[in-house]
Amino acid sequence: MFILLFSMLSYWTGTPITSLTNPDYRAYDSPYNYNNLQIGAGWQTDGLDIKLGGSYMINENWIFTGHYQNYFLNDGNFPTGDNAYDSKFSQSDVAFGALYRMPITPSLDWVVGGELGYDWYKDRETSSTAEEVVGIDYDDHSVGVKGLTGLRYSLTRNLELGADIGAKYAYDRTYLQTSAEMNYYFTENIALGGRASYEDHDGHIGFYIRVSN
Repeated sequence: MFILLFSMLSYWTGTPITSLTNPDYRAYDSPYNYNNLQIGAGWQTDGLDIKLGGSYMINENWIFTGHYQNYFLNDGNFPTGDNAYDSKFSQSDVAFGALYRMPITPSLDWVVGGELGYDWYKDRETSSTAEEVVGIDYDDHSVGVKGLTGLRYSLTRNLELGADIGAKYAYDRTYLQTSAEMNYYFTENIALGGRASYEDHDGHIGFYIRVSN
């Protein structure tokens, strides 16, 4: 099983299996591995979520980012702040963006960037929209725009840290977003990571596996 897994990872990354045990790798000598694809799951105030995301260094400074995330909401507030729906809703968002990297020290980067995304709500059981089920006069979808700044730090060759603060505009309102993450590379191309964040009224903690190239 493990041989098959490592063979698949070796094929995807274009890296010999023998080098998967050497964690000495970063594109453009950056302290943080920006070339990655990850999948994970987490918990938030009113439900669970799954996320598929990744990023890619276009050159020494510019990084392309993207993700798809689905939140399985059990109860709580709709984006309007109105309480009270008994149905189980699913909130999804997909976003693409860019970061600009500015090295501060050999171990520390400062990044600034933004994302353009699309958010929508659905009832998981009936496939009805939020307005049809809840009966409130409000959009169940929205274009979202996000701006952020953050730090990326390499504590060791195997251990990376990151932190962001930013704001997102969606559903006709703006709200603060903060996050912190830690990634441990136990091979050159494979890491386990954890992330904690706070967005509007929701706290979140999640874990993921990351494959880098």
